[in-house]
Amino acid sequence: MSGYFHERLATETRDPLFAKAFVLEQGDLQLVWVACDLVGVTRDLYEEVSQESESKHGIPIKHHLISATHSHTAPDYRAHLVKFLQGELAEADGSYAKSLVRQMVGVIGDAIKNRKRATVVAGIAEQGVSVSFNRRSVMQDGSIQTWQRESNPKRLRAAGPIDDELGIVIAKDASDGQPFAVCSSFALHLDTVGGTRWSADYPSVMQRAVEQECGAEVISLFGTGTCGDINHVDPSRSERNSTEFIGNALSKTLIEKSKELLTKSIDASAAPTQQLKYRHSVVPLPLRSISKSEVERAQALVPRARAGEKVAFEDLVAANRTVQLDQLLHQTSWIEPSHPANVAPMVAWKGVGDHLPVEVATITLGQELALVFLPGEVFVDLGLAIKRHSPFRNTLVIELTNCSEPAYLPTHAAFAQGSYEVINSRTQPGAGEKLVAAALSLLRSAASDPAVARFENLSE
Repeated sequence: MSGYFHERLATETRDPLFAKAFVLEQGDLQLVWVACDLVGVTRDLYEEVSQESESKHGIPIKHHLISATHSHTAPDYRAHLVKFLQGELAEADGSYAKSLVRQMVGVIGDAIKNRKRATVVAGIAEQGVSVSFNRRSVMQDGSIQTWQRESNPKRLRAAGPIDDELGIVIAKDASDGQPFAVCSSFALHLDTVGGTRWSADYPSVMQRAVEQECGAEVISLFGTGTCGDINHVDPSRSERNSTEFIGNALSKTLIEKSKELLTKSIDASAAPTQQLKYRHSVVPLPLRSISKSEVERAQALVPRARAGEKVAFEDLVAANRTVQLDQLLHQTSWIEPSHPANVAPMVAWKGVGDHLPVEVATITLGQELALVFLPGEVFVDLGLAIKRHSPFRNTLVIELTNCSEPAYLPTHAAFAQGSYEVINSRTQPGAGEKLVAAALSLLRSAASDPAVARFENLSE
């Protein structure tokens, strides 16, 4: 199972894991968004799925957006997929990797076959019941620490805000006005289940609620908002909110707002068509450098931790970061491929260099709706900045899209403060702000430019 820094073997299934595809089409423009119940979408998985989808369905690779919900109770497929791509697995042994790619490509095909003329309504609801909390705290000595409770006398206050907006997009059949897809986004880590049972976390509760309210055929797609520093633990209470509590609270907000949006809808035949636009940029993010001594330390620590030995948590986090940076920075890794510390193998971005060429993309519809897609685990302040300056009435920001390799993307200020998320980041300070600048540039372009699609490469 994925999500932590030690090996967990699954024992049973709590609720099923899904990939859900949403295809938008207007004129010659086709776009695909796939939301997967995975902890992350590696670049290897993205490229394999998008390339095969282009071959089978004719939709360009760059028109594919594949996001992870960030479930911490989903498969850790990374090493298995790399072995499959490199031809190191026998036919039977590679069955999971083949199934993972095949089913993701297949669900895109299903969405294309089942597409229908639709109208789209969107809105933003405030989440009244508190389910999300900033997990970084300012301490009396001025330091920042993660996962502190108010009962700690050295804790002063939360180090940052939350985003309490639940973004909602509803697709309705233009012929009868009935909804067939409800998309939502909220900034809250998907690590509320724990244990060793497969689970899609709180979005699974939201799926059940949508089915009960709208019908079993209506799909609920969830995109994780910018929640790199947000989790579900209320620092004022000793007990944690349960998955069911969180899912039910979000579901109530989702259903109430959806009813409001649906009653305000208008006759599609009488309404002017709102133009669908797509913007896409490649943004090179500078990677951290590593030293030979850091690599040697990682080679010693990671195997010990995986063997069950107690290793200081922050040391283990830094070691895992170093292992992945070694793969990204160096064509010939300093860590031998066969070494037990090599827990982050990769193909597509092996030896990519000192900058990571991540993607930022926007889908906009008229002036009403903007969907912003970012890589990595992004701090909430950065997502709030995009929303605050967006020229669109409703803006949803969805993280962990098209690659998970950057890991955390803190604010520039957070890098100066340190703690877990900063230790775990692969990029240099300022990388998160580059994403904000790119996203706002694309949004401004979409708001003012009549062109349907545009691709840009943004230099450092």
